[in-house]
Amino acid sequence: MTDSRAVQRTSHRRSRGDWLLLAGLLVLTLAVGQIGRFPAQANQDWYDSLAQLAIKPPGWAFPVAWTLLFVLMAVAAWLVWRAAVAAGTPSRARGPLLLWGLQLAVNCTWPFVFFGAQAPLPALLVILLLFALVALTARSFAGLSRPAAWLLAPYLLWLGYAALLNGGIVVLN
Repeated sequence: MTDSRAVQRTSHRRSRGDWLLLAGLLVLTLAVGQIGRFPAQANQDWYDSLAQLAIKPPGWAFPVAWTLLFVLMAVAAWLVWRAAVAAGTPSRARGPLLLWGLQLAVNCTWPFVFFGAQAPLPALLVILLLFALVALTARSFAGLSRPAAWLLAPYLLWLGYAALLNGGIVVLN
């Protein structure tokens, strides 16, 4: 009886820790999104003055899409960690999660390059690098959790669309 209570306590602690990790990942990814809003808001007039492709979505769509994508990124990282722990090999998550962190850092740089430096061409290079990093991250996630890899698919689609919009600004201005 004592052993089963100890297992239940450990399982409960692990379960609570899992949810705390998810909350932390959500806070981290959403914070990255908020940080990126500063240069965008500070240079909105410059952005509005640029010639842009007709397929640009309305302004409200960007924060909605990015919030959803940041939530999906956090859940994907959490699923990878849980899968590695469940398999008894948490160290297998190290490489995929390092890639995840790298893509998140590069994601954070784009608004500072595009809006902050008002440099669409270098920003296009950043977004292409980001696309490659997210594709590598999804591939590495697939080795531990296919659902985690698929959660990055909308992010890749959005990055492709964003690269098209960014490229349009480079060509039109």
